[in-house]
Amino acid sequence: MKSQNFYRECTGSPAENARIQIPIDDNTGVDQKEFEKANVELMRIGHMSRMAGASKTLPLIHYYQDGGQSWSGDVMQTCGRTIAAAGCCLCTFAMLERYLGGEDDPGAVNIKMGEAACPFVYAVAAEKYHFTISKSRYEVVSDDEAIDFIIGAIDSAYPVLVGMKRKDGKSDDDGSGTHFVAAYGYEGSTIFINDPAVRRDYKTLDRYLENYCVDRLYVYTD
Repeated sequence: MKSQNFYRECTGSPAENARIQIPIDDNTGVDQKEFEKANVELMRIGHMSRMAGASKTLPLIHYYQDGGQSWSGDVMQTCGRTIAAAGCCLCTFAMLERYLGGEDDPGAVNIKMGEAACPFVYAVAAEKYHFTISKSRYEVVSDDEAIDFIIGAIDSAYPVLVGMKRKDGKSDDDGSGTHFVAAYGYEGSTIFINDPAVRRDYKTLDRYLENYCVDRLYVYTD
């Protein structure tokens, strides 16, 4: 069970890039009320699978990272930062885009997203790639809620774009205090991830949940 301090630690103003002071308005164009009933059912399914000790892995074979790649020095708009410095969400979306049958690597996604690349605007990505955002939560959730949501989506054969922010409010070395990963599998309560952060390259979500809380969950479908 979560401590009583969990929501106090993780709630507050929207995440903000501390270095350049650009508020993250990444949820523009998405009405969270549309997903409330579907989210409840998704989490119910996920909870049942988790309690049963089930497991499933999706073939998220394209593993993109922000550093050491041909696109790492590309500048994203409108924040004016490189993919290596602040492209974890863009790289995560690129992994999901390839899973759904697309052909774009992070460099190509950056070009196509234009001014919506950083902050990464989820609804713009759906429009440009002709996807549908089928499930979404844009709020701080407990670890158990996040895990149930992710498992429910994976049981439906879709990976999840997972956004997080630091519980202590401090900034990471990219100056933001936020991070994004692609969740593609689970075994019991363990969530397997593709981590775009080349400096960490964690394999399971629990490595992040020690210091981060989940505050964004997006499922794209084709």
